[in-house]
Amino acid sequence: MKEKYKRLLYVCDYPPSIAAGAPVIARQLLLDYPSDALTVLCGANWHVGAAEVVRGSFLPCRHIWIPSFQSWRPRPRRISSRLMVFLDFFRVRRIVAAGRRICVEQKIEAIFAPLYSYEFGMAASKLASAFGIELFLFETDDWAEASRSEFLLYWAIRRAHLRVLESAAHCWFTSPAMVRERWSRFGIRGEFLFNYVNMDRYLQAKPSLKVSRTAWNFVYTGSINQMSADTMQTFCGVINRGVVVDGLPVVVTIYTNSSLAGMLGNFVHHGGYVSSEQLPRILMDADASFLCLSFSQRPKILRMVQTSLYTKTIDYLAAGRPVLIISPEYTAEASYFSDVTQIVNTSIEHEIIRAIERVCRGGEEVAAAVRRGMALVSQYHSRGALMALHKKYFIASENEP
Repeated sequence: MKEKYKRLLYVCDYPPSIAAGAPVIARQLLLDYPSDALTVLCGANWHVGAAEVVRGSFLPCRHIWIPSFQSWRPRPRRISSRLMVFLDFFRVRRIVAAGRRICVEQKIEAIFAPLYSYEFGMAASKLASAFGIELFLFETDDWAEASRSEFLLYWAIRRAHLRVLESAAHCWFTSPAMVRERWSRFGIRGEFLFNYVNMDRYLQAKPSLKVSRTAWNFVYTGSINQMSADTMQTFCGVINRGVVVDGLPVVVTIYTNSSLAGMLGNFVHHGGYVSSEQLPRILMDADASFLCLSFSQRPKILRMVQTSLYTKTIDYLAAGRPVLIISPEYTAEASYFSDVTQIVNTSIEHEIIRAIERVCRGGEEVAAAVRRGMALVSQYHSRGALMALHKKYFIASENEP
């Protein structure tokens, strides 16, 4: 029997890709979706202007993009960029008009909308209502806080947030902490949904042969944003001042297209920007991977770290290597991954060094955490778990001959 997938319209400013954490999650969710049953409606600023390696990660389906004022940023950019974000707010009608044409032409049966920018979230809600079809919403960050909100948009987004959530047939949230927070704050029930990986890629990948060890190699992959930048700079400062474990230096390689200003040095290097297909080998060649979360008490950043998880953590755990996390104890990351990673809840230098030494030297405690991490990925974040989700929400019938 052939499984019949619902004809799905994806509505979000960013298309599924490897551009950042949230687009990666969207890409992994829809990677096996039949291309003839999927249409992506996205923003030109994420589609047309994407780097070549990002464009190569786009799903092989139809993409329709909406022009963005953000493609034009006259100087001074500090002012013009805020103005362009404000003007993009008025794309709602244009997005809805394009979505209507797609819904009619493609006979769309459901809409999947990760919430990022106000105009795409509202458009998805309006389209679902107009055509009487299911709307599946996915929040990867606190929408009102993390959205590109400027001028009066912050107020407008906060007011619209509940209405958009209430219009959904089903809501997914990016961490157990956010599931609880949305129920407490809005009375909205939802499920935890996060990143998925193909475990077979990691089980089949073989690390490069090393003649002899000359350093302890730690890696970081992905974007660096306001949730991590300050602690990342602190961590890189510690490494560049020289950390030696059992006679060998600790060396960090960062794979990203984000700014590394103030981070690079004698022991912190830039590895470039790599595709998701290269991750298994990179992670398995490393001795450990690491993540940093901000200790800032700014309300916007505080809310995001309390409810968001890092996409890349699942890849790190799947590689079967220790994962070091520098994070306050109140973050969603520290809560969900507490039993499968090595966490240091302070940015004090000597405590970071002690944690690095613990990771390098291993031992049964570290090894047990690695085993639990791989089990967590296999049970909840593997392709098998993803297929179960597809069958529950996106497959219309299993009876087509």
